[in-house]
Amino acid sequence: VEQKPGDGEATVTQHRGKGGRLRDVSVVLQESSFGGQPALLLAAQDITRHQRAERVIKTQHAVTHALARSQSTQRAARELLLEVCRGLDWAVGVIWLADPQTGRQRCLDTVSRNPERFSEFLRETALAKSPADGDLPADFWSAGRARWQPDVAAGRSGARVEAAVSAGLRGVVSV
Repeated sequence: VEQKPGDGEATVTQHRGKGGRLRDVSVVLQESSFGGQPALLLAAQDITRHQRAERVIKTQHAVTHALARSQSTQRAARELLLEVCRGLDWAVGVIWLADPQTGRQRCLDTVSRNPERFSEFLRETALAKSPADGDLPADFWSAGRARWQPDVAAGRSGARVEAAVSAGLRGVVSV
């Protein structure tokens, strides 16, 4: 096999697999010859996990930097949410904190990459003084650990759930 110098630059693209899921793929195309005949060599590698791990590391760095430069809890919360949503490609971020006077949860801040699309959900969330029992933040808070729920509406109702579903939000992560 004879290779030409300067060929073979890797290109990162996306490919939709059998199940419909998008995968990050590194593709290298190299002009070559085989047995005196022109040939093309193609190498493709699924780099989805590597790309995801790289995004997480970059997000961790950005969050650490945002927290270090913030002068207040409110500002730190907003910067943290923005960096997590940007870095992990999340549509919406919400921070709930315990109110020191009442011990109940309150929404400290919300962010979204597309506030027009999620305006009703963001409004309902910001107006919530303290999530009611049965609301995801209350359930997640009482669990005292990180949780993921793939279906935001599973067994739930209320204005926030209706707004989330109508805006196309599907899952919830709590850390």
